[in-house]
Amino acid sequence: ITGWNTRFFDTPYIINRAMKVLGPESYKQLSPWNRVEERFVKVNGKDKQFYDIVGVTELDYMELYKKFTYTAQESYKLDHIAHVELGERKISYDEYKDLQNLYDENPQKFGDYNIKDTNIVYRLEDKMGLINLAMTLAYRGGVNYTDTLGTTAIWDAIIYRDLCDRGIVVQPNEEKVKSDFAGGYVKTPHVGMHDWIVSFDLNSLYPHIIMQCNMSPETIIDDVVNNVNVDRCLSRQVDMSKVPDNYAMAANGTLYRKDRQGVIPSIIEGIYAERKATKKLMLKAEQELVNVDKSDKKLVYQIEKQVSTLNNQQMAAKILMNSLYGAMGNRWFRHFDLRMAEGITLTGQLAIRWSEKTFNEFMNKVVRTKDKDYVVAIDTDSNYVKFGPLV
Repeated sequence: ITGWNTRFFDTPYIINRAMKVLGPESYKQLSPWNRVEERFVKVNGKDKQFYDIVGVTELDYMELYKKFTYTAQESYKLDHIAHVELGERKISYDEYKDLQNLYDENPQKFGDYNIKDTNIVYRLEDKMGLINLAMTLAYRGGVNYTDTLGTTAIWDAIIYRDLCDRGIVVQPNEEKVKSDFAGGYVKTPHVGMHDWIVSFDLNSLYPHIIMQCNMSPETIIDDVVNNVNVDRCLSRQVDMSKVPDNYAMAANGTLYRKDRQGVIPSIIEGIYAERKATKKLMLKAEQELVNVDKSDKKLVYQIEKQVSTLNNQQMAAKILMNSLYGAMGNRWFRHFDLRMAEGITLTGQLAIRWSEKTFNEFMNKVVRTKDKDYVVAIDTDSNYVKFGPLV
């Protein structure tokens, strides 16, 4: 089942309506197993009702859009999203008081209104392929479709299967205690207008930190190097002689063995290599699309579908890699470890602030200024540098 906000509106409406009109047990026939479970979830502090129709997957298109597009919208009403993505609007019924009034007074327009909504969602999927993307992720991770909307289940399954392939016993999932830990570094921006801004983005920052430090449950050791933090690392005050040979240290002082590759870094490395290869094929297909004879509609369509499929595959790999940190920072995750979660974020802070320091040293030297800050903003993995004076 899909549609716009179906989980909290259409499906509860259909089920509650069936109970009132057809009898209290009638709605169970929606499930091939005759089981429909009522659930509640807190949204903005309020309990919202939804139903789990056992044996039927519901992928609410609004939830898919929020999860996989990585863009913040001023509104998530279908009318606004249709305008942004497709350049069209829903049918307006402003001349009527509400939908009930529209239904009573103009049933034809009421029908057209609903048909238009359905067509908009269909066209969104045709353009964006988010259901296809969710399915690609689900098969990549070996989970149910709805598990792709979270982070812990899909990574638990990926790591579980990898360990089974290696003949390694999987650790039990025990409840863990979580306390607050540092997040990404966000710099207070220089307010005002700036010329010649260039953004520098660190490619897959957290996955690369996990690979660089070889972070994994079986590689982390209990010893830590004391007196280690981001500021001391930046000013080179950390005594690196305390870090044993063949060990990596994160910016919170945690140590990781490097005599063998950890399970988690190994999985990420494989996914990253797969994504690079897929993206290369996608870019090649996109170039073919530019050069192809546009009058050959069948060939154009075939190449477009190839581009779409390859894009879904590389996006699935990207989403998987970027979601791993979210899982590792979640106490319900089987492999959660507060030391690793904080080691990732603080090492990320160190990387982005180190690059800020390097940019400023370069700009001050070339433009012949002293201690001037040319990095106008930082957002976790990106530096925004003002090159106006250099230009």
